Amino acid sequence: DFGRKIRFIHLPRKCTVRIYTVAGEIIATLGYESPPDDPDEGQLDWRLVSESKRPLASGLYVFSVESPLGTQYGKFVVIR
Repeated sequence: DFGRKIRFIHLPRKCTVRIYTVAGEIIATLGYESPPDDPDEGQLDWRLVSESKRPLASGLYVFSVESPLGTQYGKFVVIR
């Protein structure tokens, strides 16, 4: 896997990040809570593997960031 990862940045202090295929199938659910010693860190690394521990295939993926502030959506591409 060569240590490939994606970094989500500027996250709210507590949130849930969900990654989906473009067909809407959930790939992973990641919880984030900022560390007490750095409450404004807002970064979460993800190793590009599904919840079933399988590496992601090349393609387009959608993510959501859900928090008490609301929900934001984005997308990213994996090229292997």
